[in-house]
Amino acid sequence: MTRKEMLLASGAAIAAYKTAGLLADPKDNRGTGIPTLDLSLAASVCVANGERCVDHCLDLLRNGDDSMGPCSKAAHDMVAICRAMVTLAASKSPMLKKYIVICKEACETCAAECEKHKMHDPCKRCAESCRACIAAMKAA
Repeated sequence: MTRKEMLLASGAAIAAYKTAGLLADPKDNRGTGIPTLDLSLAASVCVANGERCVDHCLDLLRNGDDSMGPCSKAAHDMVAICRAMVTLAASKSPMLKKYIVICKEACETCAAECEKHKMHDPCKRCAESCRACIAAMKAA
């Protein structure tokens, strides 16, 4: 594990820990009817794996592998959208149900693009975390 990977993993663990602390009672949905703890944690994992995927894609792009451009863009968009999902789920926003539609689309797009490059571990993990996040959104 490289120093960069360790820092990303540590950041993801800290984010998940802090998110779990903010949502100590997963049954407290404040009227949203959505299991916000599961959704927030799934989106946090997407963010961590997506950042790792983007970093990997950029490394390959710098070395001339143009095929990673669409993967990088899809993961970049998904990271931005899932970051907002973490925040909305943590605050149990009334906008959460509407935002799930956008987040689900971003995760589906990212998973489809990353699966084209599943021979690369960061892309494989990103696709897997997107699929898990999609499942959490469908359960919501």
